[in-house]
Amino acid sequence: MENFSKPQLLNCIEEIAKDYSMTTKELLETVQNSNCSKDYKSVYPENPIILEKDSKTYVTNLKCMLAENLYDSKTGNIIKIQPKNLKLLDIGPPPVGWWVSEKLDGIRAIWDGEKFLSRNSSTGLGSKVFSYVPQFILDAMPAGVALDGEIWKGRNQFNDISSISNLIPGSKFSKEQIDDKWRSVKYKVFDIPNSTLPYEERMKELDKIELNLFNCNNRFVEKVKSVKIKSPEHLQEIYYVLTKDGAEGVMLRAPNSPYEYKRSKYLLKYKIKGDAEGLVILRIEGTGRLKNLIGSLRVELIKNGEKTGIFTNIGTGFTDEQRTNDPKSKDYIPVGSIVSFSYMELTEDSVRHPAFRGVRHDVVNPVKKEKLNSYNDYIVVAIRNSITDIERTKEPNWQFRRKQYLKALEIFTKAKDPIKTTDDAISLLRQNGMKLEKEEEYYKKNKEYKSSILKQVDYLIKTGDLPDQSDESKAIMNLSKIPEIGEAKSRKLYEEYGVVTVAELRKLYETDKSVLTQKQATGLKYLEDLSTRIPRDEMTDWNMLLYQVYLEVINEVEPEKPDFIMVGSYRRKAVSSGDIDILITSDNKGVDMMKLFKEKLLEKGIIESSANIFAAGDTKIMAVVKLKDTYRHLDIFYHPRDIYPFAILHSTGSADFNAELRSFFISKGYSLSEKGIKRGSPKGPSVVSTDIQPKLQKPRIEEEKDIFKFIGIPFIEPEKRTGGINFEKISTQ
Repeated sequence: MENFSKPQLLNCIEEIAKDYSMTTKELLETVQNSNCSKDYKSVYPENPIILEKDSKTYVTNLKCMLAENLYDSKTGNIIKIQPKNLKLLDIGPPPVGWWVSEKLDGIRAIWDGEKFLSRNSSTGLGSKVFSYVPQFILDAMPAGVALDGEIWKGRNQFNDISSISNLIPGSKFSKEQIDDKWRSVKYKVFDIPNSTLPYEERMKELDKIELNLFNCNNRFVEKVKSVKIKSPEHLQEIYYVLTKDGAEGVMLRAPNSPYEYKRSKYLLKYKIKGDAEGLVILRIEGTGRLKNLIGSLRVELIKNGEKTGIFTNIGTGFTDEQRTNDPKSKDYIPVGSIVSFSYMELTEDSVRHPAFRGVRHDVVNPVKKEKLNSYNDYIVVAIRNSITDIERTKEPNWQFRRKQYLKALEIFTKAKDPIKTTDDAISLLRQNGMKLEKEEEYYKKNKEYKSSILKQVDYLIKTGDLPDQSDESKAIMNLSKIPEIGEAKSRKLYEEYGVVTVAELRKLYETDKSVLTQKQATGLKYLEDLSTRIPRDEMTDWNMLLYQVYLEVINEVEPEKPDFIMVGSYRRKAVSSGDIDILITSDNKGVDMMKLFKEKLLEKGIIESSANIFAAGDTKIMAVVKLKDTYRHLDIFYHPRDIYPFAILHSTGSADFNAELRSFFISKGYSLSEKGIKRGSPKGPSVVSTDIQPKLQKPRIEEEKDIFKFIGIPFIEPEKRTGGINFEKISTQ
């Protein structure tokens, strides 16, 4: 401070006071009278009703303010507010004069003065008290003060903290692991739920609370900043800037408004539902303030690199520089360019509320013939055509060739990741059990692959000579990607209704529900989400969430020696997974466990409705589940205790590893499967205690490691289970 003159210091204090919406006097009084006491007590609700159930605590009478949508989903216009409600606050309709702030994609949390509570609970029991909160977080909170906000890590980080309210230290997650998760988050506060003051006055109170905490060296709590909207264009500009940088959307609050304990039209949300690309086909000149500038762009929606015939006008989200009509400007958007835009609703034939987000220089113009981002569909067509030729000509050994092509067809049809190179295809086929031995060496020597399947794939990718597709072939290719719809059903839909594309099937289903079973309709509804791989961070959140449900199940059913594990590529520590695969076991009460597991998934809204269940029985649950706004495929399998180790080994993979390990078992006179070990062939007798005792010094195989020990090789960690392991070399026998 020694380098500051008195006028400079006063000016600095005035600027800080302005940032906190305070007078200089109020700022100095707050700083000089900081209260860092920790007299924790619940102040909201005033008389809380507490419920204890299943080792959890709920407050059954907590209520908070919820938002309506800014845009009416039926009319597409800004929501109407009754004149009497506007007059009551002496305000105008949204958005001009309203306050806008970033919509945070965190976990809504109420601080009641001593503890955190969720907004509500899917159990219907009320607002759940957070299971565990580190002491260093509690020490950072204002004692005896109620706050409404979000536990937030940052934009697009929801998956990393989605289960934080349910985490408790134990055998699955240590106190240190959970504490580390909390260290990376902030509590972003936007209101005071027990205050009767109007909005602006509540914000002044929040300023004082934040400044007081700052003076007490607490950095966990931060007030959400808001700005008054000057015009509709001002709102769109703020929305554009925030969402372009990864924000989920914006929130609008009415000036002078109270905190209402319900869904309120004084609190509105304007949120991105999704992003898309479009081909610019027309520049439409603006009027009024936008005269001599671009008012909107007419674009054709692009999906999967193809024009869809769906058109929309993008009129918001632009800066004035981007609206320029000067072709020489770096911001000029020419006809023929590809632009990215967000939208509120996307139907089969329309786009609602598109907002410009930028020009995409990295997306291939659909009118150009260039190298494809994915050859999956064309490979499927080529393989299917080859199968037809094999069946028609019936050359020597044709049954064997047909069997190999059918296996390749199944693998390529189910592939979720794009195939861009021949190496991608080789890797995919090997991961799914096709050996393709020494293909790289053969290619290096002969400039072509040994496998006729790989020859065909390599030619297609390198030359771009794509196979011709009949409408029937296109229909099978498109529709068989939908869960629960196979090739036979796809062919039937084409033959009886002329359906070729997914969009056509959706239109048909809207008019005739009888064309699909409930399971097929569910697969159609969530096709896009289910076709997208799941990032590892999200898989970790699913693991935590489902484990918490599992704990609730075993607490109620009380089976003997239960266990739970997430398998598949997640257990192999892969960066992404195709589906969520869970295995559970116990010594008894398996049927009861599976029944309650399904009920709790439905009760908590993880499975939104029974219509989203593909299968559910005594040993399996296969369903579409939801975390935030994304739907995924979940498989839960119950295996008896004696089969459980083998099921874990099989379900962990990889396919190459499993195939090679089974071959090694065969070389030692055994047959390994997902259900156990047999002597000789897969039809031979199961190994018994007299086979197992000498190898393991115990009569039964009880865990996965025992399988490796039985055959005389060291345990191989899941992340190292790839193809190419020399089991003979590492054998200890």
